[in-house]
Amino acid sequence: MNPSRSVPLLCRGLVAACLAFASCTASAADRDGRRRPTADVAYDIGTGSLDGVLGAFIQASDIQLLYSPSLVRGKRSSGLKGRYRPTEALARLLGEQNLTAVAVTPNTYLLQPVPMRTQRERRDPPRSAAAPASAPAAPTQLAAVTVVGSRIPRDAFDSSVPVRVVSAEDIRDSGVSTLYELLREQPGMFGHHPVAVADEGGGGPRPVLQPIVTAASASLYSLGPRGTLYLVDGRRVTSFGLVPQNLGGLFDLNSIPLSFIDRIEILRGAASANYGADAAAGAVNIVLKKDIHGTDLAARHGVSSRGDARTSELSASYGAATRGGGSFFIGVDALTREELPGAARRWHTQDQGQFGLGGAFGIVAREFPWLYPLRQCERWDRDSPYCYLDTGRYRTLEPRMRADYVYAHWERPLGESMSLELSARHSRVEQTVRTPPQMAMIFVTPQSPVYPELAAQLPQGYTPHYVWYPFYDVGPISNRSVGRTLDLAIGLRGTAGGWNWKLDLSRDAQRADTVISNLLRESALDAVTSRTYRLFGDNDPALLESMRAAIRPSGRDTLDSFEASVEGVALQAPGGPARIGAGLALRKERMTEHPDPLQAQRALYAPTYRFIARDLEQRSASVFAELRVPVRPTLQLDLAANQDRDDRFDAQTSSRVGLAWSPHERLRLRASFGRTRRAPTLQELRSPFVAPESGQGQTQTSPACLQSQTTPGACLMELAAAERADLRPESSRSASIGITFAPTQAADLRIEHYRIKRWDEFAYDVAARGDGQLVNHGGSESRGWDLAAHYLRRSRNLGSFDFRLDGHYLQRHIVTGGPLTPSPVDDAGHLAPKLSVLAGVKWEYRDWAANLSLRHFGRSRAYLATESCRFARSRIGRCTNPSATLLHLGVDYAGFERWTISVDVDNLGDRQPANYLDGGYGYNIAVDDPYGRYYTLTTAYRF
Repeated sequence: MNPSRSVPLLCRGLVAACLAFASCTASAADRDGRRRPTADVAYDIGTGSLDGVLGAFIQASDIQLLYSPSLVRGKRSSGLKGRYRPTEALARLLGEQNLTAVAVTPNTYLLQPVPMRTQRERRDPPRSAAAPASAPAAPTQLAAVTVVGSRIPRDAFDSSVPVRVVSAEDIRDSGVSTLYELLREQPGMFGHHPVAVADEGGGGPRPVLQPIVTAASASLYSLGPRGTLYLVDGRRVTSFGLVPQNLGGLFDLNSIPLSFIDRIEILRGAASANYGADAAAGAVNIVLKKDIHGTDLAARHGVSSRGDARTSELSASYGAATRGGGSFFIGVDALTREELPGAARRWHTQDQGQFGLGGAFGIVAREFPWLYPLRQCERWDRDSPYCYLDTGRYRTLEPRMRADYVYAHWERPLGESMSLELSARHSRVEQTVRTPPQMAMIFVTPQSPVYPELAAQLPQGYTPHYVWYPFYDVGPISNRSVGRTLDLAIGLRGTAGGWNWKLDLSRDAQRADTVISNLLRESALDAVTSRTYRLFGDNDPALLESMRAAIRPSGRDTLDSFEASVEGVALQAPGGPARIGAGLALRKERMTEHPDPLQAQRALYAPTYRFIARDLEQRSASVFAELRVPVRPTLQLDLAANQDRDDRFDAQTSSRVGLAWSPHERLRLRASFGRTRRAPTLQELRSPFVAPESGQGQTQTSPACLQSQTTPGACLMELAAAERADLRPESSRSASIGITFAPTQAADLRIEHYRIKRWDEFAYDVAARGDGQLVNHGGSESRGWDLAAHYLRRSRNLGSFDFRLDGHYLQRHIVTGGPLTPSPVDDAGHLAPKLSVLAGVKWEYRDWAANLSLRHFGRSRAYLATESCRFARSRIGRCTNPSATLLHLGVDYAGFERWTISVDVDNLGDRQPANYLDGGYGYNIAVDDPYGRYYTLTTAYRF
């Protein structure tokens, strides 16, 4: 048998066997009439270690408990005798242990420590759907927990792949305002800034290569958005409309406010075998709030130490129990943030004279290959826009943002073993960025009408041929994007014969409307040629208005999904019960894009083809299965497979094998290996802007070449929009090994090493094809390290001290075979630092809490990976950008009746960016903080 085909066949066999086995076992269990976990159970558990007592409870109750060994180590229990419902029995066992249980599924619970409460909370405890640990627990359905990285419920310690959980408390302590800011600070995640995403679609002096849109996202391990899968409550979400083709789809993080989020689960490493092929680098599951009772109001206001970039946010939420043991939750949020203009920070400049490097150029005449300053600019008159061209002054640092959100969730039990859930989420996010005015390369000859005027501006003996001229009076380009998201979901879940099952039906729709103004019309240069438009002088406003253009492209993406799955105990393995999770998912995705008529008519002064409208649809199906086998009490084997098929490509199979070994209760070793094949998305399949027309190129050897009548040596080519029939799925292989060490109940340490290799990657090949489409062009390899450490110190007199440390080191990122990298190039440490660290300590005492944290990123090279540092830079020590450490201080006080007041100071040391990279404008847009010292005041009221 061909080895390349054996793995997919094996994976298909595993999926089919798991589905069949799950079905047969579930049916057999139903026939056997296994006990429902809500029925009364007779318990006779004697005194002993808590771990042993919980083991006896599991055997008697036929339910599953998930917990880290460090939670129960050294603890003893008095046992339990009598008849109780399992939920009531569990509450009695945990009441004396300072532990609580959260329902993962109707018969699976996750044990967690009870958080310390402030004096106000002890005096006025918040209402919760869960019964207090010391009181009998009612058999109501608690909020379901989706644990990312596995279809089988488990905690992070029990997983064979690393999982990082960012809790609601971590979110509050971070002091940030948006989900994008929170995730880009996480070590190992690379931020895709809204301004950078807009630039992906064109930008620069002569936009627009395609409809540009403003959105924000983050991805894992420098592999880009196409390698990181985003989930909301365990469900897939659609891509943001009008996203640039080379990003392959992007989830706008600004579409969800932090006030709606209960926690964020980050799976680092291959998750394709669990969730699909687009999770090659990992998955991020955003879990929204659900089962929270009471009313909360919060107001937040922030301002920089320079008095600009003001942020205001109002949020409100209400949750209550409903009849029949269900719950209802609704939340609203409104966020407003001022624009931070490019000229608001002195370091944001194209002029690198501040670093001892070259200064900015004035407007110049060009006679290849030399540039000559105009005579009027010989003294560098910085007050004249025609003498001091600094595009950084016109490029937005942070976009103006206005956002409104609403979210609702309703849950109702249906009998003793079933529940129904409904959820709806809507958002409207408006973001505005500005870029420099458009420029034109004006060609002049002695016969040109503008020749005398330009010749007068040049030194003696220089002849004007080209002038690189910015149209300042037409205005800087403004890009206003409005994104609207509507997410609807209905879920039915329950238990049958000891098996957990769920059915989910959802629709996620996203619409993007963009207005790009102050563009130049193609006819604008006619006014220059006829001398109606006066260069370097004042012009008639009516003439300027006739030269301007505004375009309004729009796009809409929808994703309809249905998923059915089952999970439960398949058999008794030597080390304990082996659990299986399996199911299928059906999806229909539709993408529509509507260009502006000016784009379709090619009436803009921009190096682009005519845009065309698109209306594409794709149907896909996935079958998945996961098997967790305790080979021994200390050794666990994980097998997972996922097969994706759509109406354009054959089945693409992803698989993963994982091992977790605990030679000691304080030590856990794990390893994982996975393979992935990912078919192109709708965004990647089709060129977004090319319509049938003739274009001019240099491919005289083409059989279809027609000699150009205007340019000798060139030929005419027919350019057409069509799907890439020869675009193959891209493939990846990943491996990771790690160790978790918990020397005490209050301390733990995790170290992971990963390696991800991709081939047949999608990349532009404009040089070879000239059409801007994607091709399978080379591959990449990433290697790195992750570290996480935690230590909790409790003191009766001084309160508690919670220490955390997270770090990531990108050892190498080799790119090969791309249009700019025909030979392997290691670009780790060039566009982003290799090292990133997030650390902090939180102190809590009575009604006070203080949090001091730092974000550190290491040095990076100030030149591209395909280049070497020039001598002029090396001589003055400007080949490496400096490292940076940003401090954050937050103080909370909850001593007032029902009130909590928080003060946060970000970038406490007011550290200013420094980046020597050409075209970097003095900072690294992915990691640097452009605000400087920033103050935030938050007041919250609960009743």
